Amino acid sequence: MARDVTFEFDPPMVTSKRHTDIYELKAFQHGISTLPPGKEFRTLLDFGPARFKEKLPDVYRVKINYRGDPGNRPYSEEIDLDFGLFWNRRFITLHDIHDVHKQLEIIANELRHWRPGVGSGLLAVSPEDVQRRHDQLQRDLEEDQVEPADRRYDTGHEDEPLGD
Repeated sequence: MARDVTFEFDPPMVTSKRHTDIYELKAFQHGISTLPPGKEFRTLLDFGPARFKEKLPDVYRVKINYRGDPGNRPYSEEIDLDFGLFWNRRFITLHDIHDVHKQLEIIANELRHWRPGVGSGLLAVSPEDVQRRHDQLQRDLEEDQVEPADRRYDTGHEDEPLGD
């Protein structure tokens, strides 16, 4: 668990968004009190085309300070945040865990509609059910197969032939 996570930008971060100061965001103003392993903090810092048009700096050195185990020890890491990586790139749709979550919600909503009954839900069929259905179909087929000579006398009167 990372505790007391703070960020320092060099040079100070500027954005093309006129009424936005990223340092007003609580995470950049006061830090993040706890950040569990594997969790992310995401925020929109700028809009690419406007940033490019205004020729704002591409590269920022970001120093990340935090405390963590073992022993609540202080850590400090520095990374480069480089907006230049996004210029002239082709648009590629990348899917992440948020997309998976959306799809799981759609599936869960669909499954809520499935109820047992005629014409809805899933039909669970055991091997015994399949065999019974097969046997019944076989009996029905055998009953429907009547010899052509026998079909001539179908009036209820045994000796009365049907007309040809």
